[in-house]
Formats: sequence, C-alpha cells, structure tokens
Amino acid sequence: MIENADACKIAPAKNRPTWPWLAAWLVLGLVCILFDPVIQPYLTRLGQVMPVRVVAKHWQELGATTGIALFLLVAAGFAWHDRGRTLVRFGVGLAAAGLSVQILKHVVGRVRPNDVGDTNVFVGPNNPFTRHAWQLDSMPSGHATAAFAMAVMLTWRWPRLSWLWFFTAAGVAASRVLVDRHFPSDVLIGAWIGVMVSRCVNNRWSKVTRDQAARSSCQRKHPNGERS
Repeated sequence: MIENADACKIAPAKNRPTWPWLAAWLVLGLVCILFDPVIQPYLTRLGQVMPVRVVAKHWQELGATTGIALFLLVAAGFAWHDRGRTLVRFGVGLAAAGLSVQILKHVVGRVRPNDVGDTNVFVGPNNPFTRHAWQLDSMPSGHATAAFAMAVMLTWRWPRLSWLWFFTAAGVAASRVLVDRHFPSDVLIGAWIGVMVSRCVNNRWSKVTRDQAARSSCQRKHPNGERS
C-alpha cells in the first residue's frame, strides 16, 4: 500500500527546446529597427502597385475583426463537442496576446510610417486614451500579433495544416507593411509576441488538461492508492 498521490504521480512531459529560434527571431526584429528607414521605402512603393495593394488591403483584415470573428466562430463550432473548452482556450490565448501587445504599443510609443515617413521616431510611454494615441502605436503590430497567436492556436487543433495557418499569418504581417501602416520590425516583434504568449497559454492549458486526465485515469485504476 502506498499513498494515492504517489501512485498517481505525473511524470513531466518532455518537449523539444524552442527558445533558440524564438531568441533568434526576437534579435532579428530588434536589429531590423536599424534598417527600417532603408527597407520601408521599397516596400511602400511595392505596396502601391495595384494588384499588391488590393491583395494587401483585404489580407490584412484576417488579423483584425474579420479574422478574429472567423477564428472564434471556428472555436464556437466545437463548443457542443468539448463543452466549450476549445472556445475558452482560443479566447484566452488571443486575449492574452492582444492585451500584451496593446500595453507594449503605448510603452514603446513609435510613430507610424504613414505619419512620419521613413524615419525612426520613438516618443516613449504615452496615454492610450488621448486623441492622437493611435498615431503612436506602431510597434508592435497588433494585426501581426493576433494573426500569429491564432496560427499557434489553430496549429494545436489542426497540426497538419500548420503551414496554412502560418502562411496566412505571414501574409497579414506583410500586408501591414505594404499598406504603410507598420515598419518591418513592428510586424516581426508583433508576430513574436503572438507566438510567445499563445504558446505559453497553450502549453499551460495542455499541461493542466493532461495532468487532470492522467490523474483521473490513475485514480480509477488505483482507487485505494494500491499499485502493483
């Protein structure tokens, strides 16, 4: 006879380390700030080409209200199947990423390229409730954050379609630069935040769910704490 807690002890899951490429991604985004004034004019001119402008204008909406509504609609479709767990999981991951990026936007205080041209202008912390606050929230990109957060969550549900989710998210990020609403570093760092925050939520949620399922199964097998 041993204690039930010992009999049902859960071994930690072994995950492949992902911090090297996440660290490299962040460094790339920060270094890119130095080259934004050089890169931005070329991308802006590319975005003025008619087919590119039309595609970018509509694609960017997948990281805004349209994309978020579709994302939550898909999650809601599973509500009857898993008692709303997928909907809550998706909602929490997206909300956490969105809140994080909105706070950082007004701490960094970077002026948008369509307001300042191809120059790096950082004003620092600012009041998000002022009339001109929307002009000072270029970094990080909220669209890129939302798109990549959704890509991570959708990959958890449909891993075989991960290429589609991340291709769509990358298109959203590129579109925001092409329509001259963000610098390249804005979308790189925004995408990084979306991946990091949603991965943290997803991993924590998976761990809790896995531990609960394993403990429940073990307790059914060893109701009195016995283990052969």
